[in-house]
Amino acid sequence: TLENEYIESVWWTFKKAHEKGLLYHGTYPVHACPHCVTAVAFNEIVYTKQTDTAIYVKFKVIGKENTFLVIWTTTPWTLPGNTGVMAHPNYEYAEVQMPNGEKWLMAKDRVQPVMTETGIANGRAVMYSVARTFKGTELENWKYENPLASHMKLPPLQNAYRVIPNERYVNLQEGTGLVHSAPGHGKEDFEAGKKAGLPVITPVELNGTLKQETGKYAGKKAREVDKEIIEDLRAMNALV
Repeated sequence: TLENEYIESVWWTFKKAHEKGLLYHGTYPVHACPHCVTAVAFNEIVYTKQTDTAIYVKFKVIGKENTFLVIWTTTPWTLPGNTGVMAHPNYEYAEVQMPNGEKWLMAKDRVQPVMTETGIANGRAVMYSVARTFKGTELENWKYENPLASHMKLPPLQNAYRVIPNERYVNLQEGTGLVHSAPGHGKEDFEAGKKAGLPVITPVELNGTLKQETGKYAGKKAREVDKEIIEDLRAMNALV
């Protein structure tokens, strides 16, 4: 790859692609090294086990009183980049009536596991009930509020904060059946978000710190800022 003949052949290929109108300018997610501040090829990645904090978050549904989409994430630092929630169109979803009057939405098959994992159903009298069930298609394009938006300085976003259908990345083995989507933070989210027309924002610099538009979180490192984000969600009654 150091030979001019090879390098020139690559440029020749790009030139021909340009002449045929095959090139366009866009965005695409890549792995990055915050230490080197550069993109990383797949064969340069070294994998290791790490422990992340998993949380359940309530997104308030717009236009429906006291109703919340409940999502699960192991990457709280990506929540500032959230622009959508994925729901499986063929799954059965439940509207769960909580003792405080709130209505929580999640996949029907995940209600009991979520209530158990969060300690709500811990052997004592169960205080919640399933008010109704419905197909995931009903949720499509429902709009919601990102609870962290009030802490940030994001520009106006078109077609953001809505539920999109997705059969590939939603499952019933973990989480709630509603998947937090940050298209600027990962190939899967990018693929699903772009297909559904979600805006792609990446409020994290290549060095791993959050950008100015994240407001109070600006300059803080991804993953390390998780604790602060979790406490803010707790203060806003957005943490399950």
